[in-house]
Amino acid sequence: MLKTSAALALAAGIAFPALAATDTNEWVGQLLGTTQAEITSVLEERGIEIVEFEIEDDEIEVSILQDGQELELEIDPQSGLVTEAEIEDDDD
Repeated sequence: MLKTSAALALAAGIAFPALAATDTNEWVGQLLGTTQAEITSVLEERGIEIVEFEIEDDEIEVSILQDGQELELEIDPQSGLVTEAEIEDDDD
């Protein structure tokens, strides 16, 4: 039973988001932290490569590589929650 539950969680990308197919929605609502050190630690624990990190007054932006695609995560600096995630467009 435990193996079945773990397999379902893995397939749904719930327990291990870094192993799931790239889906920007999987990141929204996840708690990553409010400082660069906290966010870096959480992402590195998941095996996610950080490409760029930018802190501004009203948001934190982190570009990451996941499944061969670059994603941009916007993080609320007060709560540490991901508020938006999108696949980075090379044309920008």
